[in-house]
Amino acid sequence: CFLARISDDLKTLKASTYFGGSGNDGCGVVFPDTANSEIRLTGTTTSGATISGTTFTNLPGISATSAQQTNGGGSFSGDCFAARIKDDLSAVLRSTYFGGPKDEFSCLSFGNRSDNASEFYLIGTTTGTGLPSTGGGAQPNFGGGNDDGFIARVKTDLTSIPQATYIGGNASGS
Repeated sequence: CFLARISDDLKTLKASTYFGGSGNDGCGVVFPDTANSEIRLTGTTTSGATISGTTFTNLPGISATSAQQTNGGGSFSGDCFAARIKDDLSAVLRSTYFGGPKDEFSCLSFGNRSDNASEFYLIGTTTGTGLPSTGGGAQPNFGGGNDDGFIARVKTDLTSIPQATYIGGNASGS
C-alpha cells in the first residue's frame, strides 16, 4: 500500500511511504486518529501467508501483542489487516491480521465506535469458516454458499478482537 501526506492545498508532498510485506497488500480505508497522532489503515493482504508453496513475509508491526499474529491463509486474497501508523508516516506502531483459513476481502473500517472509543468495527467478506472471536456472536457460524459478510469489534490498539460475527446465509452473503 502506498501512503502519502499532502498539504491541504495539494501543492506539497509532506511524506510518503509503503506499507506491506512481500505479498499482495491492498489498502482499504485510511482513518485519522488525531487524538493519538496516528492513522489507522485497513485492507487485505497475502503477506505472512503461504499460497501455492510460496511463503510471503509478514506485515510490518506484527508482534506478540498483535490480536492475530499470523495470516490465516486463503488461496487468493489472504486476510484482512489493520495497522496503526504515526501520522507523519515515520513508524508502524502495530498491525494485526484478521481472518480464517479461507480468503477475506473487501475489508473496511470506519471511525471509533460512538459508544466505546477504544474499539472500532472491521467489516468485510469471507469465503469460509474459522474466523476468530465468533463464539457468542449473532451468527457464530459461516452460513454456507460462496461467501458471508462479517463484522468484528477490534480494540483500537490492535491487541484484541473482543467479538466477531458472520452475516450471511447459504447463498452469496455479500
